[in-house]
Amino acid sequence: MIKILRENKILLIILSAAFVFSLAYSFYFKIQPSVDARAYHNIAVNIINGYGYTENPNLSPEEELSISRMGPGYELFLAVIYKIFGVHLPVVWVINAILFVFSGYLIYKITYKLFFDYKIAVVAVFLYVFFIDVLQATAMLLTENLYLFLLILVFYFLLLVMEKNNFPRQLLFAVACAATVLVRSTFLVSFGLLIIYLIIKKNYQLIFLTLFMIILILLPWGLRNYQVYHKFMLSNVALGYNLWAGNNLQSKGEQVGNPEIDKYLEEYGIIKTAEHGLGEYKNYVRNYPFHFLQLQIIKTIKYFSLVRVSAFWFHLYGLTKIIIGAWSGLFALVVFVFGSLGFYQLLKEKKNLILNIFIISFPLSVIPFLVENRYRWPIYPFLAISAAYSIIRIINKNIKWQKIIIFASIFILITIIDVIISYQDVLERLRGL
Repeated sequence: MIKILRENKILLIILSAAFVFSLAYSFYFKIQPSVDARAYHNIAVNIINGYGYTENPNLSPEEELSISRMGPGYELFLAVIYKIFGVHLPVVWVINAILFVFSGYLIYKITYKLFFDYKIAVVAVFLYVFFIDVLQATAMLLTENLYLFLLILVFYFLLLVMEKNNFPRQLLFAVACAATVLVRSTFLVSFGLLIIYLIIKKNYQLIFLTLFMIILILLPWGLRNYQVYHKFMLSNVALGYNLWAGNNLQSKGEQVGNPEIDKYLEEYGIIKTAEHGLGEYKNYVRNYPFHFLQLQIIKTIKYFSLVRVSAFWFHLYGLTKIIIGAWSGLFALVVFVFGSLGFYQLLKEKKNLILNIFIISFPLSVIPFLVENRYRWPIYPFLAISAAYSIIRIINKNIKWQKIIIFASIFILITIIDVIISYQDVLERLRGL
């Protein structure tokens, strides 16, 4: 790594600037944990204080909500940090910044392995580490900080296996996959597509080793859940809850309050709510198939809309919010338009299709549930690689500029449709600028 950075001054400058900006953002805003971040923080604090994996030790397991949170990987990660360094947010900010910059370095390595082109690799790193959506996340206690790093690591180890299919590399890939599932179970969608790819490649050993490692790492968590809840759960109960919250007659496909769900949660607790949610989801799909299909289309539009900028965090206001919003929107435009163009070009050339498989997997792991800006962050590092490929190909005049207009028009049309169907929400957010 040190040798590569010494030889590539531009890469060193980009990564150094990203590290400095990440820390500057964190120490300037000094964001205190709230909502999900507060939950992760509380769970980690309770773990090191001997209360176990719980948000609130004063409530019964059925009453408190820790089992509904994405985890337990990130909460355990935080607990380790707190145990070693004490409960100090600046330490977490520094570690987040280190993971973020190392992710940028891995993107460089991945892109160079895919295309053997220094320019494409550098552009990919730039597009990722200066995408304000993910950069500002390093100032918060969010699972995405660890999850994005692990996703990139999984892809890097997969490329190593594809280069040389030996057991040590397979083991690295398997452990990375298991750790990723432990942080966010939605990775199972990406892994499912990877299994299909590996079956085509007839790499059955890697499939079974990875499945074994995932079960091995999740098994202690499952046994713990059985002791606490008297139900064997290898993950969390977010599946049932999110399917219900994101798919009902009142749903807009986003994370908003639902009186019916809130009432049921208050009365019966999160476990029964999640179980009931699966039934409600099945009934909704069966009884209202056309409304269900319409809602999935709406969520798809929201996922790819350029107006879904990352400028509405609690700590942003006034001119700062406008600047962050414009920054987020500009990078979303570049990454989505050129990333999709790169996706199309790779598909057309039948080249590096494993990158396209990863890109496809992320909308599939979000759209069926709930769509929010932060839920699409996992696609950004891989779209950044694809975007860098198309940008350099355009500069080298290997791709006609007319294709840019076509893909830009598609995303502008998607955004216009989103504004039309969500105009009240858009106006409300614009008033908050």
